[in-house]
Amino acid sequence: MWTQERDNFPLSTVWLAVIGGGMIGNKSGRDIFHASLTLFLFDAINKKRLCLKTGESVLEFVFEKQSDSHGCWRSFSWCKDEYGEWEDVEYE
Repeated sequence: MWTQERDNFPLSTVWLAVIGGGMIGNKSGRDIFHASLTLFLFDAINKKRLCLKTGESVLEFVFEKQSDSHGCWRSFSWCKDEYGEWEDVEYE
């Protein structure tokens, strides 16, 4: 998923995201649906990837289904790309 190009204003951002999901087991032995979203932010003018001074460059979210069949998205905030999995991601 990605945003569409917009007018280039000095503080504008564009984004790119990867979403995935599937069934996983839990402690009770029942399978539950799990989804994760990895979000990348880019400067809209020069398309450089945004990151914190401490190196965190991705925003991570996970969907957690509750026992009452409802669920919610939870943010892990800014995260480092510990394994270099996303280092080649660019906004084109």
